[in-house]
Amino acid sequence: GILPVVGIPMHFAGTDEREHLELLSSRAANRGEFVALKNVLTAPEAKALLGGAQLAFGISYHSAVFSLSSGVPYLGLYRGAHYEQKMLGLADLFDVPSLPVPIDDTPPAVFERRLLDLLEARDRLGPRLQQRAAQIAAEVGASRARVLAAVPQAPQAALPSPLPSPLRMERSNPPSTN
Repeated sequence: GILPVVGIPMHFAGTDEREHLELLSSRAANRGEFVALKNVLTAPEAKALLGGAQLAFGISYHSAVFSLSSGVPYLGLYRGAHYEQKMLGLADLFDVPSLPVPIDDTPPAVFERRLLDLLEARDRLGPRLQQRAAQIAAEVGASRARVLAAVPQAPQAALPSPLPSPLRMERSNPPSTN
């Protein structure tokens, strides 16, 4: 059967992806199978949605990271050197050579085949992606600890002693009684 496609916007300021997703939805052959979200999502909400998917694709680095770190196979569409570098980097980091997809050089039938191949591979790929995400998190934590250990701790500035309260002042000489 056909899996529904849910368009999850990742950018709202400047270029609002909701407009592009609506345009894609209007052009889909099976319109009922393409749902474009209109809500502004927080990062945890977007990650939760992507984490529940069978597979994901998109142009956003954030959606790629959210998907891959949740164990969801991802195809990263890109145009231009900046996004090519990002998608190639994620492909290398997660050991998924099929991840980067150049928009201008990939005919729709080839993209569809890649999606179907990814869907077939998801059961064996998903756990490997989750394991790699856990490894990355551990490596980042260990790296952070090494950096913090190598940076000398700044001496704590001595707090100024509070001014003595007149009520707590001890008198060294008793008052004279002349």
